Amino acid sequence: MKAGLIRMKLRKTAMFITALMLIFMFSACTGGSDTYTPAQAVTDDDSAENITEPFGASGTHNNAPQEIHAETEATASDDLIHVHYESQPQVGQIIRFGAFDWRVIDIQDNWALILSDRILSSHSFNANATSGLWEHSDIRQYLNGVFYESNFSADERALIRETTVINNDNPWFGIEGGSDTLDRIFLLSIEEVVTYFGDSGQLRNRPGRYSWDFSIDDEFNANRATTYGESPFWWWLRSPGQGSFDAASVSHVGTINVGGNHSISRLDGVRPALWLDISGELPQPSLSAPVADLSNQNDLIHFCNYEWRILERQEGRALLLSEMVLETRMYHNRSENVTWETSDIRRFLNGEFYNSFSASDRARIIEVTNVNNDNQWFGTSGGRDTQDRVFLLSIEEVVRYFGDSGQLNNHVEGSQFINDMYNIERMGFWVEAGGNLSLDWLLRSPGARENRIIYVRAREGMIDMGGIGAVVNHNRGIRPALWISLD
Repeated sequence: MKAGLIRMKLRKTAMFITALMLIFMFSACTGGSDTYTPAQAVTDDDSAENITEPFGASGTHNNAPQEIHAETEATASDDLIHVHYESQPQVGQIIRFGAFDWRVIDIQDNWALILSDRILSSHSFNANATSGLWEHSDIRQYLNGVFYESNFSADERALIRETTVINNDNPWFGIEGGSDTLDRIFLLSIEEVVTYFGDSGQLRNRPGRYSWDFSIDDEFNANRATTYGESPFWWWLRSPGQGSFDAASVSHVGTINVGGNHSISRLDGVRPALWLDISGELPQPSLSAPVADLSNQNDLIHFCNYEWRILERQEGRALLLSEMVLETRMYHNRSENVTWETSDIRRFLNGEFYNSFSASDRARIIEVTNVNNDNQWFGTSGGRDTQDRVFLLSIEEVVRYFGDSGQLNNHVEGSQFINDMYNIERMGFWVEAGGNLSLDWLLRSPGARENRIIYVRAREGMIDMGGIGAVVNHNRGIRPALWISLD
């Protein structure tokens, strides 16, 4: 978790020098390209044909550096400078917009192309479709739907302009890129990544002599590499890969995977990009997502540096579950009978984990009464009900929110598992492993004996009602749940 931001004032002259230094540093990562047309902002007075080339394509900047009158914030956890601008930002700077930090990678007149500084979430590219085209992808629908609506206020959304996105064919494999699209939020293309992060010439002159040379691996890897949480992570591009079901990506070490990853089954990171109106003063940055605007179960929101799935919404509050496995821990650290009430994992979640949230985020987390039922199949005691701010789901809650096939209430003699059509919905993926490793994740309900805990199995998403030992030789996944206030 990031430490709280420490506000400081910088004099005009100092900020001007800082801006120039950042421009100089970032300019080393940009290069010319004569083979592509990047995404461009469309206004009421402009069509795609009328828009000038951006900074990265032309090699020149159409705005001279301006003096910046800014209030800045520095964090204890990194050296980034967050600037809330009263005038235009500069290429290479980190700005705060909505609930996230964004890197300015291009400026055209009063428009800034910004890219999330780090990965914000992990998704398949196109889980329910028959191709890897950006035009038809689930991730495009998500970014321009749930993400756009739920992570920006009305004032912030008014500053995000609809954009003509050029979808070129794969430059090495010739796979069709599909039709150009109009988007407010989008992913970068292969060509844009090369233009804005550094061009070694490998895109135009494919290295290697073999069919399995699928990546651009050069001196700009470090510029492209980023993290999801604290872990290096792959992130999607919108360009097609080597096959009709593949989409290009950037690896956890920063190489560009031109051949791509499988768009249906693969969970890679999402770094949204957008064109931002910088003609006026930006709104005061949000501390967290405006979750009060959300209304749908299974919407995803960003809260306190993690992505959460809304399981239920009641008047004025919502139940959230972490979208990914956030921790790997033992349920209990001593070899003894244990319930949720007496477990070490409960103490961790309501202590160290809860206290890692900011004071403003903690104020939104609601203490609730958790009912701890006995195991319906084996009769093992669930212990007393508890008061918790952060908790694990029970078996009953997993069935309620992920899908009920009736197996929980109709135990087949001799069976230990709930194995049904909802298995895949329950699978958990671990952020520390790049989001691509499925992992067992623990529930708070007792297993077949008083020293065992029910869990969701990694490989297929079945629920093991017999449970796993509360004290085991290796850790299991933790997906915290909590209720937050929407007021």
